[in-house]
Amino acid sequence: MVDETKKKILVVEDNPMNQILAREILTANGYDVVEANTGSDAIKKVMAERPDIILMDLNLPEMDGITATKILKSDDNYRDI
Repeated sequence: MVDETKKKILVVEDNPMNQILAREILTANGYDVVEANTGSDAIKKVMAERPDIILMDLNLPEMDGITATKILKSDDNYRDI
């Protein structure tokens, strides 16, 4: 059963150690965590998962975090995240 009151956070991070640290801290504090490794993967995850919050690394492979954020903010469906 999914707890509808839990906030869902998308962590976009390509460093595995940082990803583990963020996941452990956030889940220990009651958040649902979704993860992506690249900017393009982040956009796909946002469309599929509709997180409440996005923690975006800036230096990512394929597409950097700034570009991914600009794409998301330009879309009326996701700009409020």
